[in-house]
Amino acid sequence: MQNNITDHSQHLESGLSMAVAKTSPPLVVSGLTLAGVQLQDWLILATLLYTVIQIIIALPKLKQSFSEWRKK
Repeated sequence: MQNNITDHSQHLESGLSMAVAKTSPPLVVSGLTLAGVQLQDWLILATLLYTVIQIIIALPKLKQSFSEWRKK
C-alpha cells in the first residue's frame, strides 16, 4: 500500500512539473507584455540570453583545444 502511494506521489510531481514547464513560456510572455515589453524585444532578450549561455558552454572546450594546439 505504501509503495502505491509513493508511486502516485511521484506521478503527481512529474505531471505537475510538466504542466509548469508547458505553461511557463506563455505566462512569461504575457507578463512581460503587460509590463510594457513588446514581444519583439522579449525575443531579442531571449536570443541574447541563449547566445551567452552557448558561449559560456563553449569556452572550456575552446580553451582545451587552444591549449592542445599550443603544445604541438
